[in-house]
Amino acid sequence: MEIDGCDENYSLSLEKAYIASTETIVIYKTLFELLTKRKEQRGNDEAFVWYTKSLNRITLTYNEWYQKSLTAASNLSSTIRKGDLVCVFCNNGINPVVALTALQILGAKTCIVAAERHLESICNVFNFKAIFLGKDFLTDNVRAVIKDVDKMFLLDGESNEGQINFEMLLEKEDSDFINNLPVVNPDDVTLLLLSSGSTGMPKLICKDQMAIVHMAVSMWKLTKTKNLFNDRTLAHLGGLFSVFSSAMGQTIVSTTVPMAKTSENILEICQNEKIEAAFFVLFFFYDLVAMKDKIGESLKDLKVITTGGQIPIKSVINKFRQIFPYIHIYDVYGSTEVSMAFSKNLTNVDDFFISTTQEISIRDENGRIVKRNENGEVWIRPHYGFHGYFGKESTAALSWQRMSDIGYITTKGRLEILGRTTDQLHIGMLKVNPFIYEEKINELNEIEKAVIIGIPDERLGETMCVVVKFTKEYLANTCLEKAEEFLMKWCSKNLKGNENLGLIVKVARIHVLKEEWPRTSLGKLIRKDVQRLVLEK
Repeated sequence: MEIDGCDENYSLSLEKAYIASTETIVIYKTLFELLTKRKEQRGNDEAFVWYTKSLNRITLTYNEWYQKSLTAASNLSSTIRKGDLVCVFCNNGINPVVALTALQILGAKTCIVAAERHLESICNVFNFKAIFLGKDFLTDNVRAVIKDVDKMFLLDGESNEGQINFEMLLEKEDSDFINNLPVVNPDDVTLLLLSSGSTGMPKLICKDQMAIVHMAVSMWKLTKTKNLFNDRTLAHLGGLFSVFSSAMGQTIVSTTVPMAKTSENILEICQNEKIEAAFFVLFFFYDLVAMKDKIGESLKDLKVITTGGQIPIKSVINKFRQIFPYIHIYDVYGSTEVSMAFSKNLTNVDDFFISTTQEISIRDENGRIVKRNENGEVWIRPHYGFHGYFGKESTAALSWQRMSDIGYITTKGRLEILGRTTDQLHIGMLKVNPFIYEEKINELNEIEKAVIIGIPDERLGETMCVVVKFTKEYLANTCLEKAEEFLMKWCSKNLKGNENLGLIVKVARIHVLKEEWPRTSLGKLIRKDVQRLVLEK
């Protein structure tokens, strides 16, 4: 496959496409430039494929994508100007992609949101000129939240009073609009990605289109396939970069309602489309291992899996590799704020990549850089693409960003992430990372998944509680009481702290989780909710 984002003279040496200082070989730097070129080459080929809840297949060709986006931009141009703050709140599908592309053509600062609670939090802080949303998202609460937004465009369904039907914007184009397109520079801020912020105050991360182009090129470098399955919503970076990847020629296969599909449905889609590369959230690896007898030929074409956003559990990855030894798995780090700072092959320790547009360091609590193989907080400084936070651009852009992750860099330069700073336990006077102990427990054949949380302790402040789900096979031959007794004895024998630092690791409690693991819309484990479930018992 050929990528239009790179100079062919470099034989697609995509490492160079990351930009080193001002030396760049990226030719097409905006979404519309990429789409225009791809439309000329691949016109009637499928750019996107979506499956509905009932597994009906919907497609969008490059010609359709180009024409619909240009027509929508033409009809929006009298309402929305370059730099206007606009919100998109919807699922995946044709009109969401067309709306996003049209807004990028116009240079609007486009904030894409996935959850109602996120919409409510940002509308309380930021003033949007327009909002584009799906009919299923227009709840009474949302109506109240967006009552002060000037224009509301309904992406699907019949519009009512005060709403504009987006389909009407696709009917007729101003023929002269293509000659009067607004000037949108590659480094103009046109994308705002939502970050919850450590204080609970929503933050909008300012990104330019060129940063996402580079990330799409980087992701293609990992896969190098003609298609990719990714059911992330556009509001998540995993879904957003897919739009840019499609503009460079990689057919994106997805679902109209991300995360609504069962694992069996995803396998069926992968088999139908002969998927060669996929983005899977990490808990899907658990599902695949658990249902290995049902997989059959559904993943026979799959060559590469990318993942990110969570720390991979080695035991699960190893079990997955036993089933699929031919599939490479790449973990991508730092995508949302700094556009893919690092990627590593989980099946080959020598295969890793650090972006030339980033500086990465590991630092102690005082901000001092620590030595290789020493733990500390991950700090990253992006050289381009990250423009800070909306409203505070000048204070954050191009400065060191504290990632709130604990990790270390090996002597070979491979970045290893151990956990979140917010997940650390406070035992005595020391901060303890639970992940290194969780990893040992999760290697046991009897364990489906285990998480360590802190519970109150009068003497030490906190102590460890193992929240666990045992495998069905193990519980078929062992009663729950015996299983808990086994795990407690194992932890007492095998989990040891560094006594030279005054830390004696002690598991005070085993809690068997009967509920589903609480997760975010991205599939990330919500540890605070796990802790709440335990403390409420």
